[in-house]
Amino acid sequence: MLFRIPRFSAVRTHSPAAVLRLGLGALAVVAALCGTGVDAQELAPLGTPLAAPKPVTELTADILYKTVLAEIAAARGQLDLAAYLYVDVAQRTQNAQLAERATELSLSSGQMELTGKAVRLWVALEPKSPNVLQPLAMAMTGEMTNLNEVEPALRRTLASETTSTEIFLLQLPGLLARYPDKGGAQAMVERLTQPYLRLAEAHFVRAVMALSAGDQAKAERESQIALDMRPDWESAARIRAQSASKGEQTKAMEELAKFGQHHPQAIGAREDYARWLASQGRKAEADAVYDSLKTDFPDNDDVIFSAVVMMVQNGESDKAEPLLRRLIDHGYRDIDQLRLQLALILEGTSRPDEAITVYSAVQPGAQYVMARARAAQLLIGEGKPEQARALLAEATAKSPDSAAELTLAQASLLHQNKQTADALALLEKYLVARPDESEVLYQAAMLADELKRYDKMEQWLRHLMAVRPDQSSAFNALGYSFADRNVRLDEADQLLTQAIKLSPEEPAIVDSMGWLRFRQNKFDAAVELLRKAYKLAADPEIAAHLGEALWKQGHADEAQEVLLQARKTSPDNATLLEVTKRLFK
Repeated sequence: MLFRIPRFSAVRTHSPAAVLRLGLGALAVVAALCGTGVDAQELAPLGTPLAAPKPVTELTADILYKTVLAEIAAARGQLDLAAYLYVDVAQRTQNAQLAERATELSLSSGQMELTGKAVRLWVALEPKSPNVLQPLAMAMTGEMTNLNEVEPALRRTLASETTSTEIFLLQLPGLLARYPDKGGAQAMVERLTQPYLRLAEAHFVRAVMALSAGDQAKAERESQIALDMRPDWESAARIRAQSASKGEQTKAMEELAKFGQHHPQAIGAREDYARWLASQGRKAEADAVYDSLKTDFPDNDDVIFSAVVMMVQNGESDKAEPLLRRLIDHGYRDIDQLRLQLALILEGTSRPDEAITVYSAVQPGAQYVMARARAAQLLIGEGKPEQARALLAEATAKSPDSAAELTLAQASLLHQNKQTADALALLEKYLVARPDESEVLYQAAMLADELKRYDKMEQWLRHLMAVRPDQSSAFNALGYSFADRNVRLDEADQLLTQAIKLSPEEPAIVDSMGWLRFRQNKFDAAVELLRKAYKLAADPEIAAHLGEALWKQGHADEAQEVLLQARKTSPDNATLLEVTKRLFK
């Protein structure tokens, strides 16, 4: 079983100097916390008035600092940090207004797990809130199975005299973007927009929702109506082009190009056309469009960013690198994402020292764990394992909320450096403080299995089953370990039966069950299961199991064919080599 560095999200932090840039939104929140009469309407999502602020019993420096920091982050577009901080403050203060703000930001940032925490707290604190965001957030996080509770609230907001109908209509696609039932969302928007078909925005929103639901014909019709009503509307022109059928795509994109010629300020439309040209292999024409955009808008970093994206996709790292450096110098948008991309280019062009420097400049946030892990990998490659581990240890201290991810990264580096016992000790120490961390439990168990510390492996996997009974990995790992060691096969059968029930098409689990049947001398059943597993994933270890089962079944020729074929793609796999050598001396 592979020991891996997982990819996780983290949160950003800033220095106390950031407090000096206190914005109006932060002042409103502080006012709410202090229980003063200062107007907090700046924080209200979707134009809905906030409930009266509820004072807290104690306004600590930490709460004040985190609230201010959250509003600064939100103003900068760093929604993941803002959402995390607001959820933390709302949980500490049990303040409904802060829980509402936390819900708004976490939903906007796309962090569904965090949204669930925020909205559950908000509902508990203010169960009869009239705000449309509350049922909507619950629907987005799976707390509700349909939109029945959302539609009346949306309808009331649309009809409200305090809400701009046109603006709110345009918000609907974004609010519903993550709802899984696209057809249901489209049908609801059709009903909601029926009274407002005199507005181009209503037809535009219908087009967007139709496109999301896969109804291209409907999207094309509605976007054309919106464009007829507002001929200079760039967004409608772009949706119309995106809605075109495959046979009409070229014509639609040429029309979009003409729109861009008639409206030179339509940067998005011109960029869409350039991207389409590139996708059609018409690179020179795409480059010409981007060159014209850069000439028309030399100081527009959005244009430069779009050009960088295309260059990276086309493998033109030499052209992308100076533009990335310019965007980083300008502090463009998510600067750490840009640093990560630049470092990847430097890494790919054999400049590890420069790449490590850029990776190290990434601040705690969404890219932090990935950047530190890659920097550590480069240090390992340069023969500096201690520096690599120190880098990850320092990162853990700077970003305690990413402690699990960074601890796993440190353990992985130790494991790669053949310090498996030290890697296990590190994870075991972590589990003393946080015994329910599922990923750490699983990886610790895998290392214990490798070190033949089967008692600890079983202890951690049993605990993981109790913590996450809906996940198949622990059931599979323990069941496979029993089967592979040819012990406690009845227990292995129970464990793997549960794993199959949870993940019936997971290749590793089907392979485990097949190997168990082999150990039980049920060779026909073993071959059937192992064939299925190998069909699901042509993994060398599954091939080794299948070859051995076929050989035991008496099909030596087929077994040899399977093993030799697998060795063509995985010539150095130790399991394949061992089985082939043993069976076919």
